[in-house]
Amino acid sequence: MLVTTTDRLINCHSQRVGVNNSYSAWFDVESGIPQVSILGPILFLLYINDLPDSCDIRTQESDIYLYADDAKVYKTIQSKGDEASLQSIINKLKEWSDRWLLKLNIDKCKVVSYSMRDILDTVYYIIDGNSVQELEKVHVINDLGVIFDSSLSFRDHTSQKN
Repeated sequence: MLVTTTDRLINCHSQRVGVNNSYSAWFDVESGIPQVSILGPILFLLYINDLPDSCDIRTQESDIYLYADDAKVYKTIQSKGDEASLQSIINKLKEWSDRWLLKLNIDKCKVVSYSMRDILDTVYYIIDGNSVQELEKVHVINDLGVIFDSSLSFRDHTSQKN
């Protein structure tokens, strides 16, 4: 049984774990929705419902996939204009996050390119927060337990041991 309480500050709550009549110490949770919440998932969906529109996904000929508290932006890059368009989407995602007082975990923000050809990684995408931070480029990424590599070979995924 997880017992939670909300402080008076926006987006700040504390929680502790209780089993039978024993409880852990309280600890602060800086983001997220309290676990074992009935309204939490519905409120979260209402909260992020405007994210795709805020990022102008449709007009930028790209797509955004939302799953729980993850957002993934996809864009086909064939020109410098496409690169600028993707950076614009990233900027709007950061503006949306700031407007709703959500803190992005920059360490979890990655850039991966998928292609059958070798990709020259010369484009650097950034998130402009308190300081400009370049997004890390990776060639392999684990997404919901599936390992994707930049050539979509799935070699790493099929060779992993369970």
